[in-house]
Amino acid sequence: MRWAPIVLIISFLLSGSCNNVESISKNNVKQPTDSTLTMEAIVLGKHEKTSVTQLLITEDLDNPEIASNLNKIAEQPSQDIIKSQKYDLFWLDLKNVSDPDEIIQDLKVGSKIRFKVENEQLDTMPPTITAQEIQLIDSK
Repeated sequence: MRWAPIVLIISFLLSGSCNNVESISKNNVKQPTDSTLTMEAIVLGKHEKTSVTQLLITEDLDNPEIASNLNKIAEQPSQDIIKSQKYDLFWLDLKNVSDPDEIIQDLKVGSKIRFKVENEQLDTMPPTITAQEIQLIDSK
């Protein structure tokens, strides 16, 4: 009889920990989400290879250094911007966008864009994301 309270306490602790494991495992299961994300960015450059339609972008729209140095950034090749490692950069691949050449003609370094991407990111330096749609917000 003396062990009954101890056994009772241990059983409560075990049942409580099992419930916690169940709730933790439910929280770790990814819920279905919309696979398309809408993002905004500033164009910092274009890919130097003519056969590839990619833009060098940063999502850091509020960075005062980018705003004040935009003309200087525009004069640099994309590889020099990447080597400086000052900004959070991405390549935006336009291969899934209809008529990417027409869009690129309207874009300049410093243009603000809005684009939709799938949750796809390629391991490149900087990372590459693929646009499904792209829209010009503001052209500098």
